[in-house]
Amino acid sequence: MRHLAVLGAVFLVLIAAQYWLNNWDLVYSARGVVFGASATDMNAIYPANTIMAGVAVVLAVLLLLLAVRPTAGASTGFLVTAAAVPVLWLGTGFILGEVWPGLYEQLAVHPNQLAAERPYIANSIVSTRKAMDLDKIEVRDLTGDGTVDAGVLARNQAALTDIRITDWRPLMAAFNQLQRIRQYYEFSDIDVDRYDLRNGRQQVMLATREMDPASLAQVARTWQNTHLVYTHGQGVVISPANTVTPQGLPELLERDIPATTNEPALIIDVPQVYFGLRPSDYAVVGTRLDEFDRPSDNAVAEIRTRYSGSGGVPVGSGLERLAMALANADGNLLLSGDVSAESQLLLHRQIQERIAHVAPFLRLDADPYQVILNGRLLWVQDAYTWTNRYPDAARQSGANYLRNSVKVTVDDYDGSMHFYPVQTDEPILRVWMQLYPSLFTPLDQAPAGLVSHFRYPEDLVNIQAALLATYHMTDPQTFYNREDLWSIAQETFNDRVQPMQTYYTTLRLPGEAKTEFASILPFTPSGQNRNNMLAWMVARSDAPNYGQLIVYRFPQGKLVFGPQQIEARINQEPAISSQITLWSQQGSQVLRGNLLVIPLEDAVLYLQPLYIQAQSSPLPELKRVIVASTDSVVMSDRLDSALAALGQGRSGEVLATSPPQQPAQANAPPAALGTASTTGTPAVAGSAADLAGAARDHLRAAEAAAGKGDWATYGTEMATVHQLLDQLAAAAGR
Repeated sequence: MRHLAVLGAVFLVLIAAQYWLNNWDLVYSARGVVFGASATDMNAIYPANTIMAGVAVVLAVLLLLLAVRPTAGASTGFLVTAAAVPVLWLGTGFILGEVWPGLYEQLAVHPNQLAAERPYIANSIVSTRKAMDLDKIEVRDLTGDGTVDAGVLARNQAALTDIRITDWRPLMAAFNQLQRIRQYYEFSDIDVDRYDLRNGRQQVMLATREMDPASLAQVARTWQNTHLVYTHGQGVVISPANTVTPQGLPELLERDIPATTNEPALIIDVPQVYFGLRPSDYAVVGTRLDEFDRPSDNAVAEIRTRYSGSGGVPVGSGLERLAMALANADGNLLLSGDVSAESQLLLHRQIQERIAHVAPFLRLDADPYQVILNGRLLWVQDAYTWTNRYPDAARQSGANYLRNSVKVTVDDYDGSMHFYPVQTDEPILRVWMQLYPSLFTPLDQAPAGLVSHFRYPEDLVNIQAALLATYHMTDPQTFYNREDLWSIAQETFNDRVQPMQTYYTTLRLPGEAKTEFASILPFTPSGQNRNNMLAWMVARSDAPNYGQLIVYRFPQGKLVFGPQQIEARINQEPAISSQITLWSQQGSQVLRGNLLVIPLEDAVLYLQPLYIQAQSSPLPELKRVIVASTDSVVMSDRLDSALAALGQGRSGEVLATSPPQQPAQANAPPAALGTASTTGTPAVAGSAADLAGAARDHLRAAEAAAGKGDWATYGTEMATVHQLLDQLAAAAGR
């Protein structure tokens, strides 16, 4: 009995310690109007925990006294005390832990909630803004009185010439149709970046051609093919962000296999992609079989290669090889005669999985991007040090403290990783650097040119913007009343309304002298049918201003159209909406791309690309671009003509500026956009029946090219089909 009494006393002391430590967890409470300690936590829960800790200590002392006090009635006394201790403890715990906090909340807090919670709201605001770097955001005010006139357009010509008119989603479909080359290649993502090209710094859209062995013909999906032969992708495809071909297809700066380009900055000496975005099984290289490298000009022959890197684990022989087979649950590694002791096993070829195996303590951004650097292909992955234990700070996406303190690169060929600290004074990173000093490489040892491709990560902007929508209010009373609550602006894509995601573009910020690469996200008031734009946030990605966040605010009483209101204005312009409706009824689908909000000094320019895609073909073509300001909406086949009309104050017009090839083409809607050439496919003169027959012939030619895997011819033929359909629609409109 004495032994049990001592154990009970020890248990109660531990319970007392737990109650005491629970007081420190109150800074993570979600009980009040904000995250963190609240009035009830500090005035009811905190005293209750302290009292319960004291009660547990007192009861522990009683048990110890019982254990050391020899009495004749020890057995009876022990039983009585043993029964009384848990009853007393549970009763006290119920009253102090459940009843008292509820009564305090109802009687003392709810009737005077603002006064009671004011200091705790202030704590949460300060902590959240500091934890997520919102306190470093610079706020600049705009008047909202600016107009998009000829003078503004002229002063911002450098930014407008590199404005992005292509949307990544239709562009992805076009790349997969035109540059997939073979069925076993696949494009998984499109990255926006900037390169120093022959004509200067330019914004480009880049996609990596990765291997997808699952797309091989069923009969060819053997173990040898999927693990030993078809091991890697091949190169990238790049198109400028500001131009397309006269047919509305991407104008390619780098294309085909082997890659061809006229830009020295885009030359790739090592185009093989062994490590990429797609989930990939292991590959065995250095076997007795040559690997497939790329198709050749000869329809029968293929170009073969052998891996010469050191990014794998040696298979070995004997027990080593047996262990490899067991670890990968694949007996073919042990039985295959093509695998030798010198063969290498390439594991964890999906780059985020690969990084996570090495540094699981880092949180990874969802959008790694490809970079061409010194003739090699590198993946750049933004990584965060983070925690969800920052006191009194609101959580967003599972974290309440986030820093983009590390940039990780992964070589496409050998999978080599480098972790570059970019915020060496960040406290959590400093701990990891002390624990794993050999893991991190100083940024000054990074390859030349790498830093110029760094960009402020999308995930971080989206998380900061989501918190800023509430935590830009720094006055506790304003915060409590939600008087100025913001929302992320919404956009319409493919007839679906969705919150906007941050987007990269080239622009000249108000008051700045030079153009720069940055990401933007607009804000609107919170609530239904409140779509006017209140502010927009920019995250700068170019040195020396990398990482600077700025919020540009419009006056509260000034109407500045938001993206959804511009969408509504586009739909309400008869000439524009009727043209869109007509295209939608001719066996085609109209895709409206991202509506970009581009600041021009104290004014705002809105831009939306318009794609047309035949229902029988997943090849969207950029046919029109819509530009708008506060006063005007214009649609044209060329960006420059649309901007010129907007600068002249014209509105509600559908412009067609490309010169016709033949008289019969005068009424056909031309396709040149951006600054691409305006030469197009010759029109077909004749009746509607002639146009329909010509369209049918070109469609058959496109289908035949697709059957042969000739996607370049397929794209050209489909572009001709669409031009003929446009002429047919125009003829029907007459």
